[in-house]
Amino acid sequence: MRNVVRSVAIASLIAFAIVFSAQYYNGFQQFHELQEYSARVHLSDIGLGGGRHPRASAIPFAELEGVVSSFPEDAPGRQWKPLPVVLAPEQPTPQEHEAEQPSQPDRIVVVGKLVREDTSWVHEEVKDWQNAVYVVDDQEAKLHTKKNKGHEAVPYLTYITDDYDHLPSSIAFLHSHKDGYPQAWHNDDDFYDNVRTLHALNMEHVQKEGYVNLRCNPEPGCPVEMQLNRAEPNMNSTAENAFPHVWSALFGDLEPPKEIGVPCCGQFAVSRDQVRKRPLSDYQKYLDFLLETKLDDETSGRVFEYLWHIIFGKDPVHCPELLQCYCETFNRCDLAVEG
Repeated sequence: MRNVVRSVAIASLIAFAIVFSAQYYNGFQQFHELQEYSARVHLSDIGLGGGRHPRASAIPFAELEGVVSSFPEDAPGRQWKPLPVVLAPEQPTPQEHEAEQPSQPDRIVVVGKLVREDTSWVHEEVKDWQNAVYVVDDQEAKLHTKKNKGHEAVPYLTYITDDYDHLPSSIAFLHSHKDGYPQAWHNDDDFYDNVRTLHALNMEHVQKEGYVNLRCNPEPGCPVEMQLNRAEPNMNSTAENAFPHVWSALFGDLEPPKEIGVPCCGQFAVSRDQVRKRPLSDYQKYLDFLLETKLDDETSGRVFEYLWHIIFGKDPVHCPELLQCYCETFNRCDLAVEG
């Protein structure tokens, strides 16, 4: 009898061992499969999985989930749970990428220059403005004029005709010289510095006025630089003598003013709204005239120095009071107190 009991016990133990071994082996094999999936996920995510480095999100999660759910829930001593899956970060769409780019300043500096002139200051020291630097004597330059004529007037008008439909809210037209006397005497900064001039410029005043001369000093130019009603021609001013001809070519039968006065010298700021009070065809007409005229550059450029304020809506004689100009244009109102 004892032998029978012993045989039954041994047989039961063998059967239990076989069943437990089979379940343990099945669980271990599936756990190994999960580790392989997890390794593939992580390796793919960091670009070490070989091939074309598929994104982790391309691994079917349902397949992984199936492996996890096949583990026996009642396995001794363990609670089987899915391992965390590290997914590659979503890449922004082109539209999202563009939206993340910093917006361009809503103002631009326009400069005309010769190849030999250094205008690096425009890019390096006026970073809170866009810039358009036109080279007048190099047809291979990215921005260039058709001809080297009319001094700064041709690059100024080239910019307006090129970008009329895409103008920022404010545009400053400057010469190529950064600073120093006498080359940059056309502004009123203490150091004749165009960078400081731009930094001090009251943009609200530009928007309010539409046109603002960047020189307040009335000499030369004010109170009256050109008198078109002289009994005898002024032999010292080819620009004054040419003015009636230029006026007629640009404005047709519109009667020319008898007197013109404005602080010199072709550096100013305007608003987009003021520019667009004239159609694009007007500016194209002015540019074509300068490119085709037989007047010498000195004369044609000089005439336009005394036309800009009229083109942009001011009276022929436009000579703001000195201290008021400093205060409104450059926020230097302390000068009025000291005066």
